[in-house]
Amino acid sequence: MALGTLCGKDRKPRKLTKRQRLQLEDLAYSVVGLIVMRVRRSELEMYRRALEHSEAELSNRTHHDPLTNLPNRSKLMERLGEVSGAQLKDSTPQQLFSLVISP
Repeated sequence: MALGTLCGKDRKPRKLTKRQRLQLEDLAYSVVGLIVMRVRRSELEMYRRALEHSEAELSNRTHHDPLTNLPNRSKLMERLGEVSGAQLKDSTPQQLFSLVISP
């Protein structure tokens, strides 16, 4: 983040008028406001990235077995829907082999 300074130089000390003083105060408030907005924008971007990461992790947990990280039944059903939809579009024959092992 870039910060700058405002400097005025003169040979003779002068006093600011009330109007000039108010204008400098307004400028100071504007600068501080811009700095605060930049910091907040940076924080929001950090939170957005963390949220995207959490959503991806949740999606993975939803569709994969926690022990093996292999696709689970909900992911299988999702893929079957995709395959059957593709089969209907181009009339390509498809085969499915399913093995369910229950204890």
